[in-house]
Parts: sequence; structure tokens; C-alpha cells
Amino acid sequence: MRAKMERPPHIASPSVGGAGLAQIAGMVMGQGDLQDLIDGLRGISASHDRCALMRETEMAVRKKEVEVTRDHEKKLLEERRVHE
Repeated sequence: MRAKMERPPHIASPSVGGAGLAQIAGMVMGQGDLQDLIDGLRGISASHDRCALMRETEMAVRKKEVEVTRDHEKKLLEERRVHE
């Protein structure tokens, strides 16, 4: 009773009940979990991007090696023809 009398008059009573406050608290608590999930998904995405870039680089290197080998074989074939 005394606390009611000492409370300043400009503070209104809460318009949200206990169940509403519990839901809000649950959303706030879950927000951290969702942020962790989002960070994890971003990490997976970045890892996938790095793997894709590595595969593309590896394919380009292999393609270049094949071209060099073909050029070398053509050169050897031409030398053999000239020799015969």
C-alpha cells in the first residue's frame, strides 16, 4: 500500500500482461540463438564460396596443363614429320 502511494503519478501501469512479457522475453532470448544460427550459415556460405573458387582455380590450372601438353605433343609430332 505504501509503495502505491510513493509511486510517481506519471508512471503508467504496464499494458502488457505477464504472458505477453514472457513471450517478449522468449523472443529476446531466442534472438541470440538466431544470431548464432545466422552466423553459422554465413560461415558455411563463405566456406562453400572458398571451395568453389578453389575448384575453379584448379580446373583452370588443369586446363592450362592440358594445353601445354597438347602444344608439346604437336611440336614433337611436327619434329618427327620433318625428320622423316
